[in-house]
Amino acid sequence: ADITRLEALLHNKQNSIGNISAELNLQKNAVDKLKKDMIEKSKDAAIKNQAAVSAMEALSEHKRASKKQLAETNMLKSKLVAAEGKLHHLERKNKQLVVEIANLGKSLRNKQAAFQGKEIDMKSLSAVVITLRDELAEQIQINKVKCGCDCDDLNEYNGW
Repeated sequence: ADITRLEALLHNKQNSIGNISAELNLQKNAVDKLKKDMIEKSKDAAIKNQAAVSAMEALSEHKRASKKQLAETNMLKSKLVAAEGKLHHLERKNKQLVVEIANLGKSLRNKQAAFQGKEIDMKSLSAVVITLRDELAEQIQINKVKCGCDCDDLNEYNGW
């Protein structure tokens, strides 16, 4: 009976060993599956990491381009402010020139009127000179008759 009991115990131990071996195989299969999953996940992570690195590089390049564009925009703003200042200065200068032109036009009109007045005065003086010349010629004729001379040049006789 001891042998039967020992055989039964051996059989139970063999069953236990078989169960443990089966359990070990299941555990080994689970570990192999986990390794396989980890390798796949590592590959996916590496791909995603590479994509993230590429995205970061692109973002960095975009950031550099944005800084450059901002610098250009600021430079253009400065140029615009300077141009607006020049434009304002030119507008003021233009207004001054318009006033100066108006004043010169007014001065020209005044000078033209004065010139026309002087022209009229000169015509009047010319008429007076002609009248005086005619009167002088008449007086010379009278004096010729009075003096009884036949000369054309009175300067010879009157000491002029």
